[in-house]
Amino acid sequence: MARFRLERATVTVAAAMLVAIAAWIGSCVLRDRALGEGFLRVSAGMSESDVVGIIGDPKQITGCVGEFAPHEHPDCTKTYVYASAWAPLNPYYPVVWFGRDGRVIDKYPFASP
Repeated sequence: MARFRLERATVTVAAAMLVAIAAWIGSCVLRDRALGEGFLRVSAGMSESDVVGIIGDPKQITGCVGEFAPHEHPDCTKTYVYASAWAPLNPYYPVVWFGRDGRVIDKYPFASP
């Protein structure tokens, strides 16, 4: 009887772990899909709050010089860096640059083949 309870507990724990892993993978897929679709909707002239409303809070907010600012834009004051849920395994980093007026001046989807 005790052995049956132990085997049943093992199966229950294993099943719960599989469900949790499947839910995590599903949430990552959905998040990446929403990030990609939202990034396509971002356009020049949008405000920071418009961008956050569409694709959420950025993973990182930086200045306008560095690895996600390959060309210096004279009006740039802030860079929003987003990342794939699978980064760095899937190196997809949508980046949005903002000007002095707090509006989008450019965007670029950094990715590696």
